[in-house]
Amino acid sequence: YLANSFDSHVLHVIFSININKSNKPNQLLVQFKHKSSNIYTYFPFEYKVDKSNSKNGLTYEATIVLASEIETFLHLSGVYELTIIGSDVIYSNTINYILGELTLKFPNKIVKDFSLYKKSLLDASDNTLEPLPEIKHVMRPPDKRASPLMATLFAALVLIPLIVLLYSTITLKPNLKKLNSISSLAFVGLLIGVLSIYLSYWFAIKGFSFYQTIKYMCILLPITYLAGRSSIADVIEYGIKDKKNE
Repeated sequence: YLANSFDSHVLHVIFSININKSNKPNQLLVQFKHKSSNIYTYFPFEYKVDKSNSKNGLTYEATIVLASEIETFLHLSGVYELTIIGSDVIYSNTINYILGELTLKFPNKIVKDFSLYKKSLLDASDNTLEPLPEIKHVMRPPDKRASPLMATLFAALVLIPLIVLLYSTITLKPNLKKLNSISSLAFVGLLIGVLSIYLSYWFAIKGFSFYQTIKYMCILLPITYLAGRSSIADVIEYGIKDKKNE
């Protein structure tokens, strides 16, 4: 038999049981088993008062409007096996009677493309009976880094100014007697402080991160510049006095 929801077909299942009313089953269902997917759908029977059949037993009826039960059947078209299932505490065995097979047709489910956050994140798992695809979390790959050769080359370039400074300090034999003013001593101390901050950042000492180093340098560099100008003026003045004394 063929029934479909397109033509507003209504399915009636009616049967009678030859038992007394006092022994009527507590629960009676009609079971629809989808043959290809083994998915079960159930509808309850209702007791029907039938005076013409009162002597032969009890009559039960289930009415299924296919157009209204499309979602209940999960839009699954195909062959269904119909079975009457009943049970009660007074029964030693459950009622299980196969009525036969029926072909039902339903419209295909329309897959809607919802915008982001239009439906819940668990909507797929809440509305499916099939296993969901495995979610594989992929971490962001690490940033591409320079080759060891390039890293060594840039490290050497950074160290060259320090080597030149140390070499000049040793070979030129500076006259430390000219550093006899407060500004000159402050300038030398500030230079040592700036160099120490750079070394602390270079060796990743705690408290000398990139932003902390920038903050320290923003404080020390203007003071170092002012102290340097004052120190140069003092050295020039000391040199003029020294020439006059000669």
